[in-house]
Amino acid sequence: MRHKCNAGHFLPRVRADDRSTRASGMSRRTGTAIFILVATGLTLVMAMILTMPGQVEADSPQIAQFWVHGSEVSPNTIPEFRPKEIVEIKVPANSILQPVQEANILMCADPGGQASNLPIDGTSCDGESMNTGPSLNIGTGGTVDERRYMINTLPTSIEPNDDIPVCNATHACVLYVGQNQNNFEQPHVWSAPFYVGTGVDAAGTSGVVMGSGSGSSAPLIIGVVAAALALLAGGYLWLRRRDRGRRSALA
Repeated sequence: MRHKCNAGHFLPRVRADDRSTRASGMSRRTGTAIFILVATGLTLVMAMILTMPGQVEADSPQIAQFWVHGSEVSPNTIPEFRPKEIVEIKVPANSILQPVQEANILMCADPGGQASNLPIDGTSCDGESMNTGPSLNIGTGGTVDERRYMINTLPTSIEPNDDIPVCNATHACVLYVGQNQNNFEQPHVWSAPFYVGTGVDAAGTSGVVMGSGSGSSAPLIIGVVAAALALLAGGYLWLRRRDRGRRSALA
């Protein structure tokens, strides 16, 4: 059967199966567009989470580096040093520390090796652990290079009644590198967290045992990726089922 238009021409009748095909095509295109939007949104969220800095004040990042045998200790793991380990501490160029000023290095408590637990004042640091020897001056661009810094378990045998901070194989610590350890409002930076093992004293030798550490970000990254993939898969299956239901209704 044909339908006559005003101009006297006849148009073919649109069959039900044609309408179904067109509706199905529109549904697939709509579903694909929604899926792309969801995938894009999740990708942006993942990127924001994975690049989000730790809960550290902007003026005190964890940029001080450990160097052993002339090589930097990987920042991707939490190292475990031996008692009385001698390491080199470097701070790369930055806009925080002021050149020509004197820098001090101390061991401070960092429970769990988490950025959110960094000390807020000097009461969590050990004055006896301050670097010794000639004055350590901050170089051009805020750089610092302490070639012989001793890392030790805390408390030491000479301060048995002092239990703050505790630094050993189960209690993480960080290094404070700054211009005034008595005033944390003054420029300072931190090292990554580390542990001090309970093995034989290093007695001035160099060596480091790498551990995964409780502060690793790997579990968080894996969890975020897995959750995003699960959401994407669930959204795709939902769109497929909705598309089948519409085609069935129009058949």
